[in-house]
Amino acid sequence: MAIGLVKGNTVVGVADEGTKASGTVQIILNPGAGEVVTVNGAAFTEGVEWTAGGTIALSTDALAAAIAASNKIEVSGIVSAVSDAVDTVTITAVKSGTDGNAITLAESTSGTNFTLSGATLASGASNEGTAKDPASGEDFIQILEDGLELSPAKELLDRSILTSSIGKVTPRVGQKSVSGSIPVEFKAAGTEGSFPEYSTLLNSALGDCRRRQSRILQELGTLRPSLIWRMLTTFFRRMTLWSYLRPELIMLPLLAQ
Repeated sequence: MAIGLVKGNTVVGVADEGTKASGTVQIILNPGAGEVVTVNGAAFTEGVEWTAGGTIALSTDALAAAIAASNKIEVSGIVSAVSDAVDTVTITAVKSGTDGNAITLAESTSGTNFTLSGATLASGASNEGTAKDPASGEDFIQILEDGLELSPAKELLDRSILTSSIGKVTPRVGQKSVSGSIPVEFKAAGTEGSFPEYSTLLNSALGDCRRRQSRILQELGTLRPSLIWRMLTTFFRRMTLWSYLRPELIMLPLLAQ
């Protein structure tokens, strides 16, 4: 995804973020118990992290799902995995650039049951600073014109040179930097559980982000029974705690009788 300024119907200032590295694991014979596929050092053992199905297609789906849902630090937030529902799992680096080319692939059958695209993912490229025209509405982040500000700055290092007399000469240029603000509309993604459109901008500025999800617990104008139960449970717990703190409020109705 690139970042661009939307002004009227024109997108300007678009920059290419690069290409994500990817690789494949093809299942050529249905795996047996204990066979292992390793991604970036994380082992996925049949019968432990995933279970082979009755067909190669089902086993492919199971392996892809296990890699995609894994919380192992070697792959969580590092790669994604998708099955073609036939025989191949495509593993893709989450972030663009050449670093993804170092993510390793391995398997335990020496090519008997699995065929790997290579020992590592490949084709990751960094095209930072290269202009790229957007091809669709998903190729850029819409940012607001009002409030957009980018200001370059450079550090000047004063130099006092001792010759026949002490005097300053032309300063040297030190570290260069850019500061500013990039306003965006604060809105959720259109798909439940997905990152919002501007998540790439946040990752660029702050590094990786932790995901937090919320869910609307009301359907068709009626509350779910599970929600009602939780509400009642919370209510009575609070009433019990309140009775310990303010017993006179519980006793007043009894004294009035």
